[in-house]
Amino acid sequence: MNLTNPPKAAILCLALLCITILLAVKSVSQEAGLPIISAIVFYGIGNGVAARNGKDSPKIFGPKHDN
Repeated sequence: MNLTNPPKAAILCLALLCITILLAVKSVSQEAGLPIISAIVFYGIGNGVAARNGKDSPKIFGPKHDN
C-alpha cells in the first residue's frame, strides 16, 4: 500500500491531533470530541482497507503496485 495523497493524510492527522488537544485541555466535551475522533480514524481505516482490496477509495491510500 502506498500513500497516494499525502496532503489529505496530513489533514486527517492534523485534525486528529487538534481534537485530541482540545479534549485534553477540556475545551471540547467528550460527548462531542469522541465521535469526531471515531469518524477521522474510521475514515482513514476505510480508505486503507479499500486500497488493500484493490477497490477505488477517496485516495488517501492506493493499492501497492509491483514493478
